[in-house]
Amino acid sequence: MKRVLLLLSAFVCALTAAVSCSPEPRTADGQVVPKRVMGVYRPYPEAVAPAPGAPEGYEPFYISHYGRHGSRHLLYDSQYLFVHDIFSKAAAADKLTKTGQKIRKDFLKVYPQFEGRAGMLTRIGAAQHRAIARRMAEQYPTALAPEAAVRASTSATSRTQESMEAFCAQLQACCPSLRITCSTDAALNPYSTGSGIPTEYDLRVKSPDAEWRSDFKAFCRQQIDAEPFTARIFSDTDYAARLCDPIALERGIFYLAIHFRGCGIDTDWLRLFTLDELCTLAACDAYTFYMEKGPAAETSDRTWALSAHILDKVLTDAEKDIADGTAANLRFGHDGCIMALLTLMGADGWTEEATTQEEIARAWDVSQIPMACNLQWIFSRIGRRRTAREDTSQRNAVTATRHRPEWTMQLERPETIPHRAVRHRFRNTEQRPDTKQPLTTLLTGAEFYTTSVKKTNKMGKHSTSLKLLLSVVFILHLLSAAAQSGRITGTVSDADGKPLPGAAVVVSGTPKGTIADNKGQFTLSVAEGETLVVTFLGFKEKHVKVGRQTSLSITLEPDENLLEDVVVVGYDTQKKVNLTGSVSSISTKEFARRPITQLSTALQGIAPGVTVTTAGGAPGADSGNIQIRGIGSFGGSDSSPLVLIDGVEGDLNSVDASQIDQISVLKDAASAAIYGSRAANGVILITTKRADKGKFSVTYRGYVGWQSPVVYPDVVNAEEYMLLSRRASENDGATSLYTDEYIVNYRRNNYLDPDAYPIIDWQDRLMTGNGFTHNHTLSMSAGSERIRVMTSLGYLDQNGIIKNANFKRYNLRNNMDIRMNDRLNFRLDIAATYSRRAANPYQSSVFGFMNSKDPLMLAQWSDGSYAPFTGGTVNPLPMIEQGVGGNNIRQNGTLKASAALEYKPVQWLTLEVKAAPQFTAVKTHKFVDLVEYHSDPYGTVSKTSNAEYNSLDETVTASWNGYYHATAAAARQFGGHSFKLLLGASYEEYDYYSLGAYRQEFAYPDYEVISAGGDNEFKDNSGSRTQMALGSFFGRINYNFKERYLFEANLRYDGSSRFVRKNRWSAFPSFSAAWRVTEEPFMAAARKTLSEFKIRASYGTLGNQNINSYYPASQLLTISSISAANKIYPIVAQNSLANEDITWETTYMTDIGFDATLWNRLSITADYYHKKTDGILMQLDIPSSIGLGAPYQNAGVVTNDGWEVSVGYNNSWGNFNFGVQANLSDVVNEIVDMKGTYGTSGVIRNQEGSSINSLYLLKCLGVVQTQEQADWMNEKCPQYNQITRPGDLVYEDYNHDNKIDDSDKQIVGSLIPRYTYGLTLNFGWKGINLSAQFQGVGKADAYISGAYTQPCVSGGTFQKGHLDNWTPDNPGAKYPRLSYTSDLNKKPSTFWMADASYCRLKNLQLSYTFPASVTKALRVQGLMVYANATNLFTISNYYDGYDPETAYQGGSQGATTGSIGNNYPLVSTYTFGVEIKF
Repeated sequence: MKRVLLLLSAFVCALTAAVSCSPEPRTADGQVVPKRVMGVYRPYPEAVAPAPGAPEGYEPFYISHYGRHGSRHLLYDSQYLFVHDIFSKAAAADKLTKTGQKIRKDFLKVYPQFEGRAGMLTRIGAAQHRAIARRMAEQYPTALAPEAAVRASTSATSRTQESMEAFCAQLQACCPSLRITCSTDAALNPYSTGSGIPTEYDLRVKSPDAEWRSDFKAFCRQQIDAEPFTARIFSDTDYAARLCDPIALERGIFYLAIHFRGCGIDTDWLRLFTLDELCTLAACDAYTFYMEKGPAAETSDRTWALSAHILDKVLTDAEKDIADGTAANLRFGHDGCIMALLTLMGADGWTEEATTQEEIARAWDVSQIPMACNLQWIFSRIGRRRTAREDTSQRNAVTATRHRPEWTMQLERPETIPHRAVRHRFRNTEQRPDTKQPLTTLLTGAEFYTTSVKKTNKMGKHSTSLKLLLSVVFILHLLSAAAQSGRITGTVSDADGKPLPGAAVVVSGTPKGTIADNKGQFTLSVAEGETLVVTFLGFKEKHVKVGRQTSLSITLEPDENLLEDVVVVGYDTQKKVNLTGSVSSISTKEFARRPITQLSTALQGIAPGVTVTTAGGAPGADSGNIQIRGIGSFGGSDSSPLVLIDGVEGDLNSVDASQIDQISVLKDAASAAIYGSRAANGVILITTKRADKGKFSVTYRGYVGWQSPVVYPDVVNAEEYMLLSRRASENDGATSLYTDEYIVNYRRNNYLDPDAYPIIDWQDRLMTGNGFTHNHTLSMSAGSERIRVMTSLGYLDQNGIIKNANFKRYNLRNNMDIRMNDRLNFRLDIAATYSRRAANPYQSSVFGFMNSKDPLMLAQWSDGSYAPFTGGTVNPLPMIEQGVGGNNIRQNGTLKASAALEYKPVQWLTLEVKAAPQFTAVKTHKFVDLVEYHSDPYGTVSKTSNAEYNSLDETVTASWNGYYHATAAAARQFGGHSFKLLLGASYEEYDYYSLGAYRQEFAYPDYEVISAGGDNEFKDNSGSRTQMALGSFFGRINYNFKERYLFEANLRYDGSSRFVRKNRWSAFPSFSAAWRVTEEPFMAAARKTLSEFKIRASYGTLGNQNINSYYPASQLLTISSISAANKIYPIVAQNSLANEDITWETTYMTDIGFDATLWNRLSITADYYHKKTDGILMQLDIPSSIGLGAPYQNAGVVTNDGWEVSVGYNNSWGNFNFGVQANLSDVVNEIVDMKGTYGTSGVIRNQEGSSINSLYLLKCLGVVQTQEQADWMNEKCPQYNQITRPGDLVYEDYNHDNKIDDSDKQIVGSLIPRYTYGLTLNFGWKGINLSAQFQGVGKADAYISGAYTQPCVSGGTFQKGHLDNWTPDNPGAKYPRLSYTSDLNKKPSTFWMADASYCRLKNLQLSYTFPASVTKALRVQGLMVYANATNLFTISNYYDGYDPETAYQGGSQGATTGSIGNNYPLVSTYTFGVEIKF
């Protein structure tokens, strides 16, 4: 036999590189999880250290291999079912914390991947062996030569067999000519005989009664403190202790956590533990392996004997294989065998016997035995002569491994040498072995080495997002039951009677179970008294106790926590991942506990592309104006979105926020086109809460608080006012009354004679309201198998920051669901709202008054009576302080009903008819009473009053809206193809009428009724009635292939009575498609990082029928009268022309976007859209000779181009959880076509090439600093024919005509904000939660003029900022020179324009949810208290004292500047609330 050197390189490849690019796993306390915690469940590395090369002059020729199977599922179903059973029972008893609920949902999500696969190989495990085989072929080409024979054998388990198959298949692919034979060899797992008869090893080592196990149990009890972990999972730790052994549960979840991570399952349960807990659990795990497979004195003799059997087989087979020319012998077995072999061979770290239990954790690191680890004995012999290049390469290889010592072990027959002797026979030597010894007794280079490769990736997992809560079908392995009394059949359906195919039905506490078929039906063997546990994706788990019945009808209720995965769309719901359009789904958790008086304001900063502005904070008038993706019209058409409440059009602010279940915002044509002519401005869908079956609950929510103004102008005091007034007079060349002596003595004189020297702080005197607000909601939910009812009552009371301002609202909602039979369901919803808003008739002018009037006005005499003002100005002080002067009351009542009948003739078809009438009545009552003023402090009544006479103006309006529709929905699936078809028709009618009456001169002002007024020529009445109808046919088809390729088409055909017959009907189609890239097979490996990625695109048309009036195409006539010859004759006149060709405004929209989710935590949604609105109504010029007003024509065109992005991230670390939601939107608005015309209103202008509501002002170039500059301006470019002086503003000569006048105005900005954004942060720790919402806009302009911002306006005051005005000594002042006589500095210009961009802390809330131990003692189901604050602070460069949000009042007619300084200011609200569940 040729000289042969047997070089044994026995190694186990440790985990050296991450299996993904995720971050390293971390614990509940934020520390990196050590590798050894993973133990034997560590996955084999993707990158490993190179094997030692053969000694110089030698080449490998034979490989002996023993490999562990790859990553597998847990060995026993019971390991999964134990955890499942515990959490199912705790969930049924409502004893789980939020963390516990998350664990349960995570488990239900992933268990179908493991069900019935206990002990089997995973896909990752097969891939591990393929990689090892590939490296073997690359490293040892001389051994695996062409036509070489390879033997492979495996133990009798499926996981080792599959590992062998994967390994050999890859090896064959790398070396196609190899002759590989495979077989099964039970001897590769000598720990099991396969006979079922316990062996000595089973009795002494593995048995639960083995002597060492009592010490082990004591060690676990001593080391593991399960109480902190249990408290994270269970709300009642005493209950948990009664339910199971807490230590066993903690160990069970620990095994699942490391198992899931090793299998690439994204649950991140390791974060449930602290580092100390993980290390302790790992130590206990190592203890078990040490005793069963290691050098423990109590069990090592049996361990050694069994492993020696394998080692002997390796050596014996090597002799035989080398003799017959076999190139490799591959064996596939288990971790225990490798551990025992390493102990037997004395490998470093595997031979030391621990003297104490605590030393095991340090001395026995089983993480070095990862899944698929393998021992390779590489036999080398003297090789062929090499070339110089090969010699150099070989020397380099040897040098690379020279640091490794060579080991020589001389071995007799393993069975004859004691274990301890074998370990001590290892010695380090440099001697070359005696090659004359028998091959079976010689091992050279028998080093067991571990090496590490520099990490190129870090390992980590991302657990499922708290907002992505999934429930999956839980299918148990079917086993025969011991005692069965019979079989039971049943049907599983949802609350509407729709079957739930695939629902899991399991007998509690047993492995018996089945799943429902495609009709929701099941059959199961079950004994009387047993309990069925029924689960299905998106529904709450249900427990049903079995009696003597033979059939069951089981109804599952939707899980509230899963609604984020299902989005409400037009006439249906869709899975969020299957949406092809742009839809923002808003969870009511975003604002459920905020003090919301008007729901429209709650959407501010929440959804991308949605702009909400609030013009003021008056009680009952603090609603927001909503715009979706810009303003699409300027011709008087309504730009507000369509709002549907439970499918019926309604007022967003009429709904109590606590009654809302979900809000969906449909933004593109694909999602909104199903609503056709009403959806051009977007659609907001509101779904209210409904009762759960089988549950009864009563919930109270309430808060109390107060309001204060966010900001108001800081005006000057009396002395400062006089100084500035004097300076202005002096600048005008006049002499001022306010000398230094006068100013110095004024305040002292005020103290002595306040009537002659008055001083008043208008803000302090007028803002005296307490701002107290409180809200209370009581809801009751009750449900049975047949009937479910949700009833809610709400009350809101809000006082203003000025007296006599109040708003009250009462809400009632009753939602009822009746299941008549398996095919027929009925829904009846009733909602009623009543509100009353009260104010003083002069409230609208109060804030403008206090922000602009000077502090030297005499408002109240020293005796307490009130003084009159002259010049037509009314002193509002008595109205606000005393509540005199009348009242202004608005009452609003709405009654809605909705009845729907649903019928399912067959499984795949649903028919529905719905009727929803609505009645609304509004009454306004404005009574202005006379206020008595006094001419002096001695009681002399002044002839001046607030009005010439008292008066009453009342209006009553009533509207009847009827909505009726019928739909047919079909859903079928053929293989991987899914189809859904919706067809429907609807009819809507509107009937609106109003009555008004006016009288004055009420002799008895306490009797505020119309008939009590004077019956004279000043009385008046009016009335009107308007009717309109809309008929529609609509349809939608959805198709998807394996939820991978998605397509949707919508068509709506609308006919409106607003247009003449030829233009009455119009079609509005849309098309959209999406590709879920992550559902492609080639993306499987990336799903651990990129959980979801979808690309979508849509195009469609939308209409707008809310244009100008109810009858834009009809000729309107004016009815009046004329007096002639002492008689009155009625006349009918035509004042303007009509245009019968008027039709819909049409919006064309294209949208491209994507939705992505990374690590199931980070979600990103982005869209780009182009929106074009054509046919905007305009009044174009006609010849004046016609003598009538111009008709409206469909002439204008507006585009909105924009993009929007939203990002969400949620994570948790033990008891701490964190979430962030951010969104940013950009829209560029442009008027494309106005037929060459323009429209101007004050400083607002619409013209082609600019945005709607652009600011039309002079452009200010600066301030004249010298007389020479002033002289040049007066000579070369005079301004408004006035004399320009130093300190005056200079304007741009825009038209280059060498003079400044109104023709030099130009568009300089826009009131429409370019950017809108929002940021919401949520923090939670145990029961404590903190949330903060920021919101704002960017690139928006504003303009406020007059006494609100400008100095020296007649009757006005000064603000503190005006103290910094231009003088020769202060040339760099903020404001120009002061002047009463010149208005050059008051011209509408960019100097007075402001940046309306801002960032605001919109909401801040701190809440605490009491633990179950407290609620149990209080005998309530839940208790939560919170503190909330809104509009806390604002960052902006806006006018001092004014709120930037009011700068761009987005109404249905677009943005207007209005009298912004006169607005009721926005308010900050501070509240304290409680929520109690009974």
